[in-house]
Amino acid sequence: MSTGFPNGRARRGIDRIAAEAIAAAFVPPEPGMWYLQVTRTNAAGNEPLVTLSELFDDGIEFRKIQRFPDGRTGLAGGSIDTELTWLNEEPVPSTEELSNDPSLQAVRISPAAFQTEWLVAGGW
Repeated sequence: MSTGFPNGRARRGIDRIAAEAIAAAFVPPEPGMWYLQVTRTNAAGNEPLVTLSELFDDGIEFRKIQRFPDGRTGLAGGSIDTELTWLNEEPVPSTEELSNDPSLQAVRISPAAFQTEWLVAGGW
């Protein structure tokens, strides 16, 4: 699957087995970073079905992956912002706060799990 980027080019991710092998040795870029997966149970249109975030200890996003109901994948981080995916400027709420919304399922994930998904989606 390719990921669309703003200038119309596509960027290909690597296969999951290779991504898992590479991500197994992944170390977060800064101490205290945490990783979050939020699944929306009623996503429609341009709302993401799944959002995976790499966050600084204060909840500010560093990288993000979003998967949409129609199969599109968006990335944000560094110099990448895709059409529907960008980094929030405000801190992401805690897992507990997000889980108070019955339409969201929020769970922490491992750094390696995030990095695997980043590589599969076409991130650097």
